[in-house]
Amino acid sequence: MAHQPIKEIKKICEENEVIFVEDISGGIGGDCGYGDMVVCSTGAPKIVNCEYGGFIGISDEIKEKLTEKNKMNDLKNLLKTYKVPNIYGLMKEETLKAKNTYKRCVKFSNILKEEFENAYFKDNEGVCVFLEHKNPKEISKNINTVIKLDNGKSIITKCPIYERILKHGIVIEIKKMDVLTISEDDFNDVVSSIRIIM
Repeated sequence: MAHQPIKEIKKICEENEVIFVEDISGGIGGDCGYGDMVVCSTGAPKIVNCEYGGFIGISDEIKEKLTEKNKMNDLKNLLKTYKVPNIYGLMKEETLKAKNTYKRCVKFSNILKEEFENAYFKDNEGVCVFLEHKNPKEISKNINTVIKLDNGKSIITKCPIYERILKHGIVIEIKKMDVLTISEDDFNDVVSSIRIIM
């Protein structure tokens, strides 16, 4: 919903000798990748959308520490247990589109933020938008009856929820849409439908 101050977090972690683990699933294609370790889900729906799987990246310093403690093989063995077919080909293809996908998610999020007074984080870059509402259960049910994704998933997350925000409302998950194939006019139709329901 809002880009985090990753560079500042990295600096604080370095000053306190803390390993910084960064989840880049919602930021890949944007300004991210500063963690000592990065994790990224590539399961649907994500910016790098392989339908399943993910990856872990480690810095040279972490690799050195793991090697010193004879833990690199443990990490490699763990990763082997989750091997899936053709993940590398899919990941390469999706990663090449990540920057455009991310920018398009941000563009559509900004359209939503402009249209709704109850939108949060208006001055921040994000790939989803929180709309405050006193009855998130009812509003998400109504939106789900009108807006349906091809994969059957909902574009709504009801809040309060720890991984999003601890306020009453809904999150419109732009990253769940196939943003590279949706025209701005089609997206404006989605916005109009949400406005009628809200």
